[in-house]
Amino acid sequence: MAQVSSERNGEYVRTALLVLMENDDSLPSRDVTQKVGERLDLDEYELELYQTSSNQNIPRWSKFLHFNSISAVKAGWLIKDRGI
Repeated sequence: MAQVSSERNGEYVRTALLVLMENDDSLPSRDVTQKVGERLDLDEYELELYQTSSNQNIPRWSKFLHFNSISAVKAGWLIKDRGI
């Protein structure tokens, strides 16, 4: 089974932070995710759909981005506030 490295997870978060810096640090989460997806060269494994607990299907990389962004929040680099 393919896995995503910690370096790759860092690329997700770094790209998201760059997107936010270029957009006055405030964008809806779905817009950040869309822009990150446009910038990264995603492989087949990352693009596979992942079923969430609410029965939504999202790309696997998107789930990894949201999970790994917790570290950026704890470091004080990112503030999540009601989807913004």
